[in-house]
Amino acid sequence: MRTHGAKQQRETVKRTPMNQLEPVFEGNWTWEHAKLKARMQTLQRNLGA
Repeated sequence: MRTHGAKQQRETVKRTPMNQLEPVFEGNWTWEHAKLKARMQTLQRNLGA
């Protein structure tokens, strides 16, 4: 479990204006969406759908 610096990271995120965090959240969403899309394609291939 990675905990080194976790408290400092939480505090930094709390202090950072939301407009500066939007690109980070958007990037995370894009990454998660891409992983989900890849998983779905793999499932479809494996199920022969």
